[in-house]
Amino acid sequence: MLSNEGLDTFIPVLVDRSAADFISGECTRLCFPRAVDLEIKYYQQTRNVKRIISATLFLRDFDRDSTSTEYEFSVLFHPLNYLDLVIAFAFEELTFVVLFIVVGALTLLVSMTFWAVHRVFARSPIPLRYLDFFPLVIPPAFVGITLGLFPVAIVVGALHLLIRGDQHFNPDADIEDRWLMDSIYGHYITAEVDTRLIPTYRRGRLGFGFLVMACFLLVLSSYIFVPTLISKRERRIEESNDVVLGRDSTWTPTMWKRSLHVLVSVMFALFLTGIVEFSFWDNYG
Repeated sequence: MLSNEGLDTFIPVLVDRSAADFISGECTRLCFPRAVDLEIKYYQQTRNVKRIISATLFLRDFDRDSTSTEYEFSVLFHPLNYLDLVIAFAFEELTFVVLFIVVGALTLLVSMTFWAVHRVFARSPIPLRYLDFFPLVIPPAFVGITLGLFPVAIVVGALHLLIRGDQHFNPDADIEDRWLMDSIYGHYITAEVDTRLIPTYRRGRLGFGFLVMACFLLVLSSYIFVPTLISKRERRIEESNDVVLGRDSTWTPTMWKRSLHVLVSVMFALFLTGIVEFSFWDNYG
């Protein structure tokens, strides 16, 4: 089933043993739960068909009595409502496409209402210059995305072939048939390559490649946003080629603005990463 349907067919069972935190002392060894609850959340598709969405095993009532083998096991079924199913992405793709279209239409309707109110009550009516604004914004965006997409796609493709090229050139290869970088140790302390960790090494190397490429594009974008020398002093230094004059001060407006652009971009990326991680919190939503 794993080879035919893929990993998404299986529902992972999460284990929650947070109740052990309330036991005095360390409760990692020789600490036994006396109540085990298997909570299954499901989507009631039809009258007779239920689809499991998630499963969690709760361990409670811990003690340290190693002589007792008794515990209470219970199974809890919880049907999810519409909002919970949307948060869990339990519906088909078409449902979310329609949902996003509806949300976008409502957002557009709110914007049109806001403009209409100002149009009616303003002393001087505000014209809607949508058609005049459209050619100034949309074509440059498409051209920029297209020009920037090709070199990035080439680098990403080359990186993918370097790390996971066996999936394309030799799809029937066994895990022992190592690709180009699979023979490199994953850690400097490791004496040999563990074949079980090769998929983990590949994900880490691919992610590191994306990080390096992102840093390069971030620095390159700083040169695009601050393209020219902006101070008279910088122009004078460039024209005179005076090395001593360039050492007089560390204040170089162009360099400082580019550095500030990179710093703000990195801080904002970290902030957005925190938001994404927060969205995976169990109590979110």
